[in-house]
Amino acid sequence: MTDAGRFSGSTDRGLLHAMPSPPDERLSVAASGLTVRDVLEVPELRGARCQVLTGEAGLDRPVRWVHISELPDIAPLLNGGELVLTTGIALPASDQQLRAYIAGLQAAGASGLLIELGRRFTGLPDALVDEATSHGFPLVAITREVRFVRVTEEVHGRIINAQMEILKASERIQRRFTELTADGASTIEIVTEIARVAENPVVLENLSHQVVAYETFERPVEELLDDWERRSRCLRKRSRTEFVTLPGSDDAWIITDVGARGEQWGRLLMPVEGELHAWQADALERGATAIALNRLIDRERQTLTRQAHRSLLHDIRRRNYTSAAAVIVRALSLGVQLSDRALIGFVVDVGDTPNRALLAYESVTGDHAELVAEAARSAGVQALVGIIETDQVAGVLSVPLDSAQADVIDRFAKAVHRAAVSTSAPAAVRIGVGATVDSVRDLHRSLIEAQQVVDISRTLPDDKTYYSMLDIEIRGLLYLLRDDSRLQVFIERELAPLLSYDDAHDTNLVDVLRIYVTEGGNKSTAADRLQLSRPSLYQRLETISQVLQVDLSSVESRLSLHVALLGLEAVRWHARDTESPATD
Repeated sequence: MTDAGRFSGSTDRGLLHAMPSPPDERLSVAASGLTVRDVLEVPELRGARCQVLTGEAGLDRPVRWVHISELPDIAPLLNGGELVLTTGIALPASDQQLRAYIAGLQAAGASGLLIELGRRFTGLPDALVDEATSHGFPLVAITREVRFVRVTEEVHGRIINAQMEILKASERIQRRFTELTADGASTIEIVTEIARVAENPVVLENLSHQVVAYETFERPVEELLDDWERRSRCLRKRSRTEFVTLPGSDDAWIITDVGARGEQWGRLLMPVEGELHAWQADALERGATAIALNRLIDRERQTLTRQAHRSLLHDIRRRNYTSAAAVIVRALSLGVQLSDRALIGFVVDVGDTPNRALLAYESVTGDHAELVAEAARSAGVQALVGIIETDQVAGVLSVPLDSAQADVIDRFAKAVHRAAVSTSAPAAVRIGVGATVDSVRDLHRSLIEAQQVVDISRTLPDDKTYYSMLDIEIRGLLYLLRDDSRLQVFIERELAPLLSYDDAHDTNLVDVLRIYVTEGGNKSTAADRLQLSRPSLYQRLETISQVLQVDLSSVESRLSLHVALLGLEAVRWHARDTESPATD
């Protein structure tokens, strides 16, 4: 058994009798315990020389109740699953009406019709037999007189006893899964218990039909999970819990939804081998409920923990505490040691992903923090983790003083990236880290620095596991000064003529200039990057020089232009980041 991931989806308790026919007849049989074939074997009928005239293949239809009636228009009074007993004494005389009688029983979902010969018919009319044959409807002639009340007593007694056994089994199953929920059993433990109770393999999948957990129940895992996604997508259902057969094969499954509060997270699937019992479907449904409760409780616990972390981080960032000792005690109560440790602030930024979803929990910002916290745990790093005002995930790594801090940061960052890309909505994340400090009083500085680094990193190539002040260099300074009017005046003075020229002539000389100064004035390298011939590049550089009235061979002029271009980048990134998204 394995737990390959988390999942996301909704469940309610489904009624077995509400499931559609024909596949779900097997669940109805399991619920009643009797079929038409079984009824024909009760003592009162076994000696009556019953003749099955039509519908041999339908003798395994479930019998929910035995109904004695002489009414010719009984069909509207039936609910489905009734086996009708009659002497036929009040049946209509015309062939058309007899055909309508059979068609009505079939449409009402009756299990079959038993007619005692002698009082009305010595042999059943061809119209009855032909119509029953056309529907595959079980039609049985009773050739000897029977006491119908004996039949109903026997059959109803068996049905009630079977239902009592189902209720007892259901009570045992409910008690067992309630215990598992109260004990805080894991999803894997619940799946294992479902398989044990139902005596069949069980698979839990997410909404993308990826296996989250499974229990083989002695079936080879290669056989159970072979080509899983394709097979699972073929298993479609219409209600909460259904018995489904795989198209083109004999594979039969009971399937139920997993979820709560109107949100479906996944499905539980049980391949059925051998005889089907109602308590197997019940076990699957009870297990689905236990998994849903397990998830809700776990999320609530995580939410409370994250709130405590967030509150402490907020106070640290704003230096809103009476003493460092108070912060240390609060952190220690959350399992994070802040004294005699190397402390490193970090901020994780989620890129523009669908619904900004990092987890199968989907689109809940607090779950971003849980993903990062889980990454820290998997990397073996103590950490405070919470959401800050910018809806980014911030935190503090607590590292032993004798540890290689760079290695710890790298291990943590890689764990975050692995977690992000393995979810149902893979996300591109950027991680900024601040300076390492050794006291709580300096920790706010590390957190602020990490915030600045991650913001500035958006202007850099996405080619690093994490970013620090060493990576942002002059870009960092310019990003911090992006709102300063003096920087904006400098940018305009240096680049405005060229920007206007590009707009007027539909050229891209600003990009040519950017590549040229980035390459340190090396025309050969710049031409290669721009995929231009050298004469073409020379011509463009000459135009740039004339428009800006600068000497591009001057190192100082190129430096000034390079700073202006980086400043323009910082201003544009900031403007793009603060724009409100369009709404429909």
